[in-house]
Amino acid sequence: LLKPSSVGEIKLKTNNYKDHPLIQPNYLSSQIDVDKMIEGLRVVEQLEGSKVFQKMKLKMDFTSMGCGNETDPPRSAKFYECLIRSLTWTVFHPVGTAKMGSPDDDMAVVSPRLKVYKVDGLRVADASVMPSIPSANTQAACYMIGEKAADMIKQDWKLQMKIIKKQHNILKLPFADILHLCNLYITRIQVVIVCLVAYLLPYVLRWHYSITINQPDEEYDFIIVGAGTSGNVVANRLTESPHTKVLVLEAGDNDAPNIFISTPLLAPLVQGTTTDWMYRTEPQENACNLLTDNVSFWPRGKVIGGSSCMHFMWYVRGHKDDFDSWEKSGATGWGYKDVLGYFKKSENAMNKNMTSKFHGKDGPLKTSYPYHNQLADIFVEAGKELGYNHTDYNAENMIGFNLPQQTLYNGQRESSSTSFLRPVIKKRRDRLHIVGRAHVRQVVFEENKKGNKRATGVIFVKDGVEIKVRARKEVIFSGGSVGTPQLLMLSGIGPRKHLEEMGIDVIADMPGVGQNLQDHLQIPATFIATNLTKDATIFKRAFEYLIGGTGPLGHTSADGGAFVRSSHAKTESPDIQLVLLSHKWTTSTTEKFQKMLNFKQEYVDRLNKWGTEHNTATLSDFLVYSCLLRPASVGYLKLRSNNYQDHPIIQPNYLSNKRDVETLIEGFRVIEQLEKTKHFKEIGAKMEIGTVNCGNTTSPRSDEFYECMSRALTMTIYHPVGTAKMGSENDIKAVVDSRLKVYKVDGLRVADASVMPTIPSANTQAACYMIGEKAADMIKQDW
Repeated sequence: LLKPSSVGEIKLKTNNYKDHPLIQPNYLSSQIDVDKMIEGLRVVEQLEGSKVFQKMKLKMDFTSMGCGNETDPPRSAKFYECLIRSLTWTVFHPVGTAKMGSPDDDMAVVSPRLKVYKVDGLRVADASVMPSIPSANTQAACYMIGEKAADMIKQDWKLQMKIIKKQHNILKLPFADILHLCNLYITRIQVVIVCLVAYLLPYVLRWHYSITINQPDEEYDFIIVGAGTSGNVVANRLTESPHTKVLVLEAGDNDAPNIFISTPLLAPLVQGTTTDWMYRTEPQENACNLLTDNVSFWPRGKVIGGSSCMHFMWYVRGHKDDFDSWEKSGATGWGYKDVLGYFKKSENAMNKNMTSKFHGKDGPLKTSYPYHNQLADIFVEAGKELGYNHTDYNAENMIGFNLPQQTLYNGQRESSSTSFLRPVIKKRRDRLHIVGRAHVRQVVFEENKKGNKRATGVIFVKDGVEIKVRARKEVIFSGGSVGTPQLLMLSGIGPRKHLEEMGIDVIADMPGVGQNLQDHLQIPATFIATNLTKDATIFKRAFEYLIGGTGPLGHTSADGGAFVRSSHAKTESPDIQLVLLSHKWTTSTTEKFQKMLNFKQEYVDRLNKWGTEHNTATLSDFLVYSCLLRPASVGYLKLRSNNYQDHPIIQPNYLSNKRDVETLIEGFRVIEQLEKTKHFKEIGAKMEIGTVNCGNTTSPRSDEFYECMSRALTMTIYHPVGTAKMGSENDIKAVVDSRLKVYKVDGLRVADASVMPTIPSANTQAACYMIGEKAADMIKQDW
């Protein structure tokens, strides 16, 4: 719309020069403007009918506009009016607010010589003087106004006007002009160089950091499906032998260069990107009430390095009873005494106070106590007041308060890719091949001489091309607790009835595939602290990180933790974890993370309202999470279709067992005790419970209140396990035996979190590294 009939105004909001004025353009207040724009859309319709548009099959699409019904169908005048009033955008050409006109015009601000009426010595030279808006973009007219204004000022003050004639012969130019021309050409060259670098740099960096190949060979000794935490360990250990040839297939791409992966504080920003599978659970009946559609987002790593490229890097092995219970359930050889050596084998503990009795010093995976802020020390000291010890949870005693050990060193994430692949890939190019963007569709089975089905290869799709590769010895699944059971079922291994419903030929009837799904949950308690030391400035943070790889950028804000036992604990292992998140939470933080955490809009509005009522943008100075470590609620995973590209049905059944809620409530009771400690009182730390909206019908801090809170703000800790359970042959739900071989078929193993019979009392990445180490050893022994 070039000649609007609708006219607006600008007024002061206050008498403070810093405050923006009130801008009221009154868009489309005149129906004439709408009618003109409808005529414009009719011309666009005529373009659709042109030969050029028809040849290119260009047509207007109205499906997402939200306009149109039976009485006002698409392309009707009413439909276009709805469209115009809905998607009204400025073209950024405001004019006329200091109008030029004659002295008789009451609305005129300046004379034709641009002098402001009723005062002396003041002129205006910009778009505001235009009496009406031109039928054009306004910058050309602004240049013209400047030129004419300058001439009028010179005339009024009888300034000498000197016209300089341009010289085109460089030999006749004075030295200063030659320098000016040189600078002009140098500037142009710089612009070209910058543009070339900006265009080529991403390609150069991807080439430099890439560890993948485009085309695999036809046959390998072993094929590993999934370049995740466990899979990369297996790939590294198997190719220690110069005579073993391994192919790793990963649906994602290279993990570097990516500052969101490598920089610890930026870890949350990996979620929702191309390196994330972006799984979603089914709506939860008993949980996630403040999440949109009661659905929990399940980010999982779709990248070389898998979820080790996106989690918060806590290195926690679990209690010895966790692994002893695995052995008792039928996982022979997986007791604590059997697995401790494999934990140590992969670890390179970088801090001197990590004892060699429990920590490895020679492994590829660096672990350390990274930077932490003052809140972490306060948290641990408050725990001591409650009678808990400051512990190394990976040593003899797990119960107590702690500073986290993390797979992080010198401010950089240590992933399975940076630890197990990148250091060796150059020397093993002849026998270790990694193919990215390779989505495996199914396993190929052939019948052996005994009449058994044997996995002999896989079919995968890369960039739309289907490729088949053979495995001389074994296929190893390391796709994680979602990817592995999905691929097993797509390959014909799973519950017979479900596979037949999906139209998949049954290779092996395995009722346990996709069952036994367990996950850790966390519920946040927000704290306001009135006497905290102010955070460092962003410049100081950046300086600390650049110089020493430390400071807030060099950690994840998950600065402290505790492992405690509730009255429901059945073994010596903890069933509650407390996690301190020292990051300040503001109204802007909520808006940034709303999509990532899937918060309902009503909850975000409630948080913003609370901030307005309390005249602050700070919703919490820190958070303490009550985390459920030993869930009684168990879920399942099923295929949504027989298409490998469709995400499966994920049903974790969060909080379907009341015992889980009762355990979380006991976690909140420990958090309440922290409030009463001297260290929390010194910083004025108090729980803020007014934003959850649970206290309207229940008494705040009652069991009913905490139950409401737990069922409202139910969040995953991203630790799904158990969907291809390891167990004895007599266990109908077992999918793999204690050597991780899939039952009822030959040549197929699983090495990832899906084999865990029960979820450990810990973050699961350490156990996944251990599984990879032990799996590799067993494969070497068998071959």
